[in-house]
Amino acid sequence: MIVKKYQSYIYSLFVKRFLIINFIFFCIIVIINFFDEIRFAEKYGAETYFIFYLSLLNAPSLIFEVLPFAFLISVKLFYLNLIEKNELEILNSNGISNFQLISHLTIISGIIGVLLLLFFYSFSSALKGKYLDTKNSFSN
Repeated sequence: MIVKKYQSYIYSLFVKRFLIINFIFFCIIVIINFFDEIRFAEKYGAETYFIFYLSLLNAPSLIFEVLPFAFLISVKLFYLNLIEKNELEILNSNGISNFQLISHLTIISGIIGVLLLLFFYSFSSALKGKYLDTKNSFSN
């Protein structure tokens, strides 16, 4: 299957939106988790770098839980971008129906989802295990 120019544009636009949303979620999760770890540090007298380290270790597993919302928001921003630049009308006038557009989004979402399940899940669970081991050894 040869990927046409409009398909590669749709895929790249969606992936960019998805990565931006995930980066925003990652920043929010690290900040919220940092404040949660501050309570832990007050109890056991941990250093600031240790709190930040624990927040970063825990963030990927929390990102994995938020991924369905990231997909939904990415699709919404994708469509808003197409409508804002009148590209949806251009695609429709060139014979690309809304159903074809949705099918392309379904394909790229499925590919991203499978890759995330295969690779990111094992990575985040390994970091979560390290997070729990580090926190448990510190609190003992």
